[in-house]
Amino acid sequence: MSDYEEGPDTIRMWNKVFNTLTLDEVISVIYDDFPVRETNEVFMSKIEKKMTKLGITKKEVIKRIKEQLGRKNDTNVDNWVKKKMDRDSVLKTAFGLEITYDETDVYLKKCLYDGFYMRDVKDIIYRFFLKMRIEYNDEVSRKSNNLLYKDLEEMLENYKGLYFHNSNPNPDPILIKKIENNKFTKFLEDELKRIKTLKDLKDYLERNKSLFGSYRRKTHEIFMENYEQIENQLSSQENRNITRENEIILNGLCSKLENTIISIEEKEKIKRRIEDIKKGKIITEEEIRDEIVDNISNLEEDVINPRIRELITQNIPRREEFSQMLIKSVKKDGEIYKNIDRKLLILTWLSCNNGDITNFIKGEARDNFESHYKIINDDILTPCGMPLLDPRHPFDWIIFNALYASHLYNEEDYIDDSPKERLRKLFKRINRL
Repeated sequence: MSDYEEGPDTIRMWNKVFNTLTLDEVISVIYDDFPVRETNEVFMSKIEKKMTKLGITKKEVIKRIKEQLGRKNDTNVDNWVKKKMDRDSVLKTAFGLEITYDETDVYLKKCLYDGFYMRDVKDIIYRFFLKMRIEYNDEVSRKSNNLLYKDLEEMLENYKGLYFHNSNPNPDPILIKKIENNKFTKFLEDELKRIKTLKDLKDYLERNKSLFGSYRRKTHEIFMENYEQIENQLSSQENRNITRENEIILNGLCSKLENTIISIEEKEKIKRRIEDIKKGKIITEEEIRDEIVDNISNLEEDVINPRIRELITQNIPRREEFSQMLIKSVKKDGEIYKNIDRKLLILTWLSCNNGDITNFIKGEARDNFESHYKIINDDILTPCGMPLLDPRHPFDWIIFNALYASHLYNEEDYIDDSPKERLRKLFKRINRL
C-alpha cells in the first residue's frame, strides 16, 4: 500500500489509520511513542542493502563510504548513522554509497526531502557526478573525468551563487522562446542529457545561469489553482461575516465616498465595492490562509512532543508569511519568492473541492480512501518532485486518518465530515488540552 519499506512500524501505523476513529484516539496516537521514520533509519537501510549486495559487513560498507567522501567527513558519517541528516548530508551519503541518480532521487524522498530539481544548480551538479560515476557506460569518458568528491565540493562552492533572479540575460533566441513558453525545466533537462565532461557542465552552467533557482514553479502553479478555488468557494457562501480587515477597508471607502472632489464614475465604483464587502464577496488573504491552515500553526509548544509538533507545524506559514507565497505577477530582478511547503500544498488541496468525499460512491470506504490519497500522490506530490505520503510521518498519518474516517463515516451516514473539517476539529481539540 505504501512506497516506503513495509517494516513492522509501517504496518502498525497503517493499522492505526484504519482502527483509530475518534478524535481522542487520534490524539493518543500522536501522544504515544510515534515511530517517526528518521533519515538515519533510511541511511541504515541503504547500508544493509549494500552489505547484502557486496557480501561485506556494516563496518566495511561505512569504511567504503568514508573513503568516497574523504577523511574530513569521517566524523560526519559516524553521526549520520545515528542522527538526523539535512538534505545536503543525504546527498553526500548518496555519493558515498555509490548509488545512481534515480536511486538518489527516491532516497531523498524517503528521507522526506524534495527530489532533484533541474533548475537548482546544486542538484544539477550532483546529477552530473552521480550519472558520470555510476551510470554512463563510456569507460573512456569516466576515466577522463576521474571524478572525486573533492571535485564535486569544488563545483558546489564555485557555483553556489547562481540563482534564478540573476539579471544576466541569455541572448539565445531559442532559449528565449523556451522561456516564453514557460518550459524552463524541460529545456534544461534536454540540455543536460548532452553533458559528458566537467568542461561541458561548466559551459552549461555559465550559458544558462539566468534560468537557475530553487523556486519550484509547478508547485506554485498547483497551489494557486487551489487557492483560487477556495477564494471562489468562500465568496459564494451566503451570510458571511465581515472580517476585521474588511471592516477597516469599508470604513475607508465610506470616508472616501464623502469626498466631493472624486468623479461620479469613481463614486459608483466605490459603491459597488462597498456592496460587495457587505455581502461578504471580498475575500482577504488572511481568511483564505485561516481556511487552509486553521489551528495547525497555533499548536502550543507544551501540548505534544516537541519533535512531533515540529513535524506537524514546521513551515506552515503564519499570516505575515502567507502573502509572500501569493505571486500573481512576473518576478522582478532581485525578488526571491518563498517556496510552497509540501504540507501547505496538501492542506490547500484538501480545502478546496478536491477534499469533497461526496464525489465517491458510498459503500466502498477502503477503496475510496485508497483512490483519494493516491490522487494526492499522483496529481500533487509526484509532479512537484515531493515525497509521497508516509504513514510514519505524523502529519501524513493525520491526513491518512482524516481521509479514511471521512469516507467510513460517509459510508455509514454516521457523520457528514469532510477530511478538512475533521482536521479542523482535531487541532481545535488539541489546542484545548
